[in-house]
Amino acid sequence: MRKTIAIIIALSMGLAAVAQQLMTSRQMPDMHSSVVRHAPQADGDLVPWGYCESDVQFAIGVNERTELSAAILISKDVLGIYRNADIMGIRFGVADDAEGVSVFIKTGDAGNLSFDLPNSREEYVGTVGVGFHDVVFDSPFRTTDEYLIVGYTGVGENFIGFDGGVTNADACYLCLNDEWGTLYDQAVSNAWGSLSIQLLLGGAGMPDIELSMTDIITSYVEQNHPFTLQGVVTNLTTTPVTEYEITYSANNGQQQTERFECNISSQETDTFAIDMPAFVRVGSNSVMVRIATVNGIEDGDASNNTMVGSINCIEEGCFFLRKMVMEESTSVYCGYCPKGIMIMRSLNERYPDRFIGISIHSASMGPDPMCVYDYDEDINYLYTDDGLPNSILNRKREYSGDPIYMDMYFESEMKYHPIAVADVRLVSVSRVNDRQIAVDVQTKFADDISGANYKLAFVVLENNVASAVAQLNYFSGGSPMGGFESLPREIDMRHNDVARGVWDFRGIEGSVPSDIVKKEVYDYSYTIDLDSKNALVQDESALEVVVMLLDPVTDEILNADKKAVGYATGIAVSPVPNDDVQVCGGDGCVQVVGGCDGLAVYDMSGIQLANENLTRGLYIAVVEKDGIKSVHKVLVK
Repeated sequence: MRKTIAIIIALSMGLAAVAQQLMTSRQMPDMHSSVVRHAPQADGDLVPWGYCESDVQFAIGVNERTELSAAILISKDVLGIYRNADIMGIRFGVADDAEGVSVFIKTGDAGNLSFDLPNSREEYVGTVGVGFHDVVFDSPFRTTDEYLIVGYTGVGENFIGFDGGVTNADACYLCLNDEWGTLYDQAVSNAWGSLSIQLLLGGAGMPDIELSMTDIITSYVEQNHPFTLQGVVTNLTTTPVTEYEITYSANNGQQQTERFECNISSQETDTFAIDMPAFVRVGSNSVMVRIATVNGIEDGDASNNTMVGSINCIEEGCFFLRKMVMEESTSVYCGYCPKGIMIMRSLNERYPDRFIGISIHSASMGPDPMCVYDYDEDINYLYTDDGLPNSILNRKREYSGDPIYMDMYFESEMKYHPIAVADVRLVSVSRVNDRQIAVDVQTKFADDISGANYKLAFVVLENNVASAVAQLNYFSGGSPMGGFESLPREIDMRHNDVARGVWDFRGIEGSVPSDIVKKEVYDYSYTIDLDSKNALVQDESALEVVVMLLDPVTDEILNADKKAVGYATGIAVSPVPNDDVQVCGGDGCVQVVGGCDGLAVYDMSGIQLANENLTRGLYIAVVEKDGIKSVHKVLVK
């Protein structure tokens, strides 16, 4: 068990300013790193150990150049299998340039521990830039003391780096004007995470083989559907892992073992996948996974080999994967807005089936030619911060702010809220004429709901849009920013995911029934009139429609879908009925009551189909009877 000690630290008014005068730094996709070696590195790779993730998300300071120190507190018990390893150096990450930087280690026991102790090891580094830096000592550092205080000192403005991950109480210590204090409460409330500081460990005291069970990824499955159980293992030593065995079971049933070949270097991870039979019981089901062997032998430390998780089994027919919507306010006159473009592009590429990005151009910094004024005005009331760029995920105010945090928010939603309360699906999106788009939507809910107030909203997007005004780019010639650092200060570029209008921002009345029956499919048709919003369009072939299911009480987007605008060929999309003709759908085909002289069936994109073996959905039927042609929308059940 880890020992707990109490350290009484006075928080000065100066240090309080550190917490209050926060500046958030931009996250670097490819962080700068450097190695400062004071002697040849020890044989083998070094293993980093700390409370932080390998990123710098937040910059802390007092908005003026001053000397600051940052440190983490480490117990030998916390080091676990590394407690006998040599300390070969220190890795630290800063969020801005700093001068006169040095790293240090202080040591002590529970009876004499103090941040005012003299340094047991100190190495001067000098000037450093944004990113992580490895300082390798000229000789290994060893101590028999129970506690370590590890940190760095430097002079700069808002250069102290926090990782934006999990906040650890032992990883938030700062020193201003020779007074140490903890920013733990502020770090928790502002989600700063922990200080970007790590030990670099190595030497003869390192364990030979150590693979850790890090995570069980699978959290939701559908009833009566076989699934894949995924988990993550991490190599915690310098010995490469080439194969490992996983023993697993479900609901305390029979244990089975599966072998995985791999090539996992030090501190790298591997994701394993196990085919599992379907769960029958709706609700929580338990799974157990355990590392049985590594490289053909037992693992070095059994304490982190086993993980027991809970998988929520959703009732069959109610398993709806959620699509996440990021709405981002931007402008060609905003030099920092390319980071929003970079984030949206990255999420689109990595999660094409789960992410929908909407770029809302604003006129707040100048007459942006792509501005949609009502959308720009409406979205602003959801933001918790002012200025550009600004963004929000799923219209949750707690997920509002600089686009640089959308990646983190998206990952959080994917982990904790991946399943939607309802399915929303664009069945068809077809052009009626140059200025009208016919949309057919189906919704299906996982529960019976009486007195519901859900609404649908539609957004028209255009891709590959040329702007008459060049995009301003403040990242030109600077730190890595998704390639924008290599582009000029003013960019003649094409813009994607450009919002051309929203119908309507808070949803359309009557688009979803107020009394909902579980698993019942509800159809809704709507014609988007581009002229009603004076929507500008450059290329009709580059349009897409987004449908969003809204909860007007919370403003949250519960689910969404996106589909390219198609063309109806040879028929009108809008129905032109004949009251003397009755058309219905059943048994996989379209039927005309009383017969007809001619019948043609099309899907909602205008492609003619054989009138047999039709799947459930909406179709267009062109019926000829008594010399009159009529067009009907038909639901085949």
